[in-house]
Amino acid sequence: MSVEVIDTRFMGIENAIACHRAGDVLVDPGPASSIHNVIEALGDIVPTAVLLTHVHLDHAGGIGKLVEHYPLTQVYIHEVGAPHIIDPTRLLASAERVYGEDIAKFGETIGVPEANVHTISDGDVVGGFEAIHTPGHSGHHMAYFHLETEFVCIGDLVGQTVHPFEALMVSTPPPEVNIELWIESIDKLAERSPSPSTFGLTHFGRVPNVIDQMEAAKRELRRVAELAKQVDEATFVRDSEQILEGVPADIAESLVTALPPLGQNHAGLTRYWNKLEAGELA
Repeated sequence: MSVEVIDTRFMGIENAIACHRAGDVLVDPGPASSIHNVIEALGDIVPTAVLLTHVHLDHAGGIGKLVEHYPLTQVYIHEVGAPHIIDPTRLLASAERVYGEDIAKFGETIGVPEANVHTISDGDVVGGFEAIHTPGHSGHHMAYFHLETEFVCIGDLVGQTVHPFEALMVSTPPPEVNIELWIESIDKLAERSPSPSTFGLTHFGRVPNVIDQMEAAKRELRRVAELAKQVDEATFVRDSEQILEGVPADIAESLVTALPPLGQNHAGLTRYWNKLEAGELA
């Protein structure tokens, strides 16, 4: 059984947010505002399970609407994320601090009945996928290893890029970014046996050269973390914008549409360094 990439066509834009499907199992349905496109793509398929990499709205914001449409669908997420899927009040307040009025583009995020929500831990297997705890982008971030194909639905672990273009970005919004844990999570996946053969990026699509992607992501994480210590937000944003120079306009649009404002990446890294200095990181 192969793993299919479903383009959610978020805001009508292609290659911005992917949902992945293996049979009747989905990984990350995307935002509420584009969930109708996922439902349309499913056709007669009724999802029995949805695995969530983490609670951020671009990955999981549509899960409530999806379960409303398919009431028997079961949802799996790390235990830290589960309460926010059942009652998204605090999640939405946090997201509004990051996105401001732009949060409206994600649509109406609603809760999932508690009976449909299940916690998943490192090593658990659901629907042919093995869960791998990969904190860093968020403390509860999970990747899902499809055992039959060695395809990994990887969320935001190894950055955002639309192949074959080489403009790789990493998303580091507050409040949970931890660069040290993030790099350890990439190394953990690299050392897994058998190692993954293909990545499925939420932003966006299939990446066959997984070793190159992991190494590039680690380099970029180290680079932007050090940069955030040295420059103000405006300079950091200009640096981020330079990454997109020379990239075709449609690819650049796909990369940035679903991501937090670039200044929030600086804010997340600044918070990381402050917490590290204060000894507040777990």
